[in-house]
Amino acid sequence: MDYLAAHDDEAVPGAVLIAGDATDAFVRGGCAPGRVPIWAFHGERDDLVPVSRISESIADLEACSDPPPVDVRLTIYPDAGHDSWSRTYDLSAGHDVYAWLLEHRR
Repeated sequence: MDYLAAHDDEAVPGAVLIAGDATDAFVRGGCAPGRVPIWAFHGERDDLVPVSRISESIADLEACSDPPPVDVRLTIYPDAGHDSWSRTYDLSAGHDVYAWLLEHRR
């Protein structure tokens, strides 16, 4: 999300955010990062980055109207800690982020 906030003019077709804190990025970039499809993943039991740090920013993006978000998703694993990337990237959670990314073009 920090990259999207700083480089919103670059051709990024989609972003998968894992266990991140998007608070500062939303403050810097406002609604602009929503021009890029975003799918965020986080563990409910993350003791390093509280889930609120992504859920509140995703809610803020979803509320944007100038510009409205292209495709913003949030998946929270209720039994996961900080490692929400393993089950996301190995597809064991049933979310095919690779196919999702390939659906988007800039």
